[in-house]
Amino acid sequence: MSQQAVSQVVAKAMTDANFRAQLAANHDEAIKGLGVTVTPTESKAIASLNIADWNKLSLNDINSRIGKVASWEVSKITSKAPSSRIQNK
Repeated sequence: MSQQAVSQVVAKAMTDANFRAQLAANHDEAIKGLGVTVTPTESKAIASLNIADWNKLSLNDINSRIGKVASWEVSKITSKAPSSRIQNK
């Protein structure tokens, strides 16, 4: 469950500037407010993140990365499909 909690914290931080500010001010309270529990080691790792750098990410950067991952996943699926199922109509 802890890996899922860390994923939730990172996802929220990537998409919510207010949450990033909360993390920078008091990461333990921000995580608690999100309603998840992380281990002390994970808390230290989150605290060590440079939240200011996250503010520099543009929505285009994030969408570009998501698009690349999605394309890769689709190519994995279609490369495993029988050729008779992949037809251009």
